[in-house]
Amino acid sequence: MSSQLRHQLVERVYDQGGAFQFYWNSWLPLRVNCFVWRLKLNRIPLIDNLVYKGIRISSRLCKLCNKEDEGRDHVFFTCDYAKEVCNWFGVWAGLVNWDIGTFEMMCDYIRDLVTSKKNRKLITSLCYSLLWFIWKERNKRLFGARVKKPFQFADDIQLSCVNWVKNRGKMGKMTWAEWCCRPKVSE
Repeated sequence: MSSQLRHQLVERVYDQGGAFQFYWNSWLPLRVNCFVWRLKLNRIPLIDNLVYKGIRISSRLCKLCNKEDEGRDHVFFTCDYAKEVCNWFGVWAGLVNWDIGTFEMMCDYIRDLVTSKKNRKLITSLCYSLLWFIWKERNKRLFGARVKKPFQFADDIQLSCVNWVKNRGKMGKMTWAEWCCRPKVSE
């Protein structure tokens, strides 16, 4: 996707009344950025969106917890599974007052928390990766793959994030041990 096209798409989002800024993140693969952008617009194929479009679904229950109807904020923030993963994530990333219940709250948190551009990019990378891996786990469960416990899921996030951030973000001196303790930007 060209830079000019990306900027036009983002401007269209603002024209549609986007309340918060969406950050395209060059440290992450394009598929992750596009996924999060579509998530912002609530245009991913979650059960509530499919039902709204008239598609018949046998069960509206969340594939992660099997307790409540599946919707954007439930799957990524208020589902018991997502809460456990998000709590671990907040501690690992060193995020203070990380109590997020909606996508908008996450974006506002990123905007309000971070001062330096590089640090905002790191936190944005981590948050987008978290959403991406929750989505992937949800889809694996939907299509019959083996279920992972939240602590097993954490390894996937750490490993992919360190590769994306270290290689694309040019943060070469970071060691795996430092990353696992707490990801940070060297100013």
